[in-house]
Order: sequence, then structure tokens, then C-alpha cells
Amino acid sequence: MKTSKKRMSPDDAWGELQECIAGAQNRVSVLPCKREQGIATLEHLQLSNRSYLGAIALETGGLLIDGGWLKVLGAGNSSISGSLLTWNNPIGDALIVAYDLVGGCFALSGGTGTVQYFAPDTLAWEDLKVPYSGFIDWVLNGELALFYETFRWKEWLHDSQNIQGDQAFLLYPYLWTAEGKEVERASRKAVGVKELWEMQLEFARLLNGQS
Repeated sequence: MKTSKKRMSPDDAWGELQECIAGAQNRVSVLPCKREQGIATLEHLQLSNRSYLGAIALETGGLLIDGGWLKVLGAGNSSISGSLLTWNNPIGDALIVAYDLVGGCFALSGGTGTVQYFAPDTLAWEDLKVPYSGFIDWVLNGELALFYETFRWKEWLHDSQNIQGDQAFLLYPYLWTAEGKEVERASRKAVGVKELWEMQLEFARLLNGQS
């Protein structure tokens, strides 16, 4: 295993990322992190800070996109649930890299090298067909309003400012049901992000007939 010294380079991707963030079309906030947390995350994932993923892991606690509706994982901060390290310990075939406030999760697939989205309205993984760097470009500049059109209600932005950093919204009827398509009429409850994620994985397992 390479140490962090061998994985940290002065020719890193953070400067380029800062320029991308400064020119972003979408709202973005960079969360700070403790240096030792960034180093530990970099070492655990065996990343180099010459990549976008490594730079975010080392330099940030995470990114809040669109007022915190979408949260990109970094080394951890109180405004976000966990970190790249805690979401991926132990590391599986896919690396969880972000989540949103209705239980959607983004993961970097080890098989395809592309980012996939676990959609809360289908309880299935959908390949976004972009690498991590393309995913970051999308969260900074993509049409998030269109992507989340069927998941958001009128007061989503206001509501997202009034929950804890480790919470998300449990919508009922569930988004994956026929009744859940009318999101404006759904009830909303703030729950722990990990609790919502595990619940949706269990629903997906049951619907697929897995024991």
C-alpha cells in the first residue's frame, strides 16, 4: 500500500477543480475538512490527488450542490452524512461518491469505470455513462432541475435548508410506487440518510425476489 506522501503531488487536480467550481452554473459550496481526515481518506481509498476523486477526498469535506440537495462525498463534514471513507468501508465493487435528499445514490463502478445512479423511483441502478470527472462536471453545470423534475416538490429548496446534515427525506407514498408519482401530494419525513439508503436496498431486494 502506498503512503499518502507518494499519493500527494504538487501537480494535483485541486487547482483545476477550484476553477471549475468558481465558474459553475449550479449552486455549489465547498465544505472544509481536517487535514488528517483528508489524508486518511486518500490512503484508505488508495487514490492520488492528481485525480478529481483524490483531490476532493483530500481537500474537502464534500460538496453541497443546489443548496445541499445533492451531496458529493469528501473527507467528511457535519453538513454531510459520512464520507468517502465511511460509506465505503470495506470497499466493494462500486465506490459510493454522492447522494441526494430523496435517497438516490451515485456510485463509481469498478467494472465500467462510469458513475451509476440508484434511482429511488425504480430502485435500480442506471448507468450515467460518464467517468467521475464527467460526473463532477455534470453536478457543477448539468441540468439538475430536469434530472430531478419528478422528485422535487414546490418547497424542496426551503425544506432542504431545514434538515440536519445527515438527514434526507422519506417520501410516502414511496417514489417507486404508482401513487408516489404525485410527489407534491406525498408526505415528507426527515430521516437518517443511511437509514433511508438501507431501507431502499431492502425494498429492491424484496421486489427482485431475493431471499
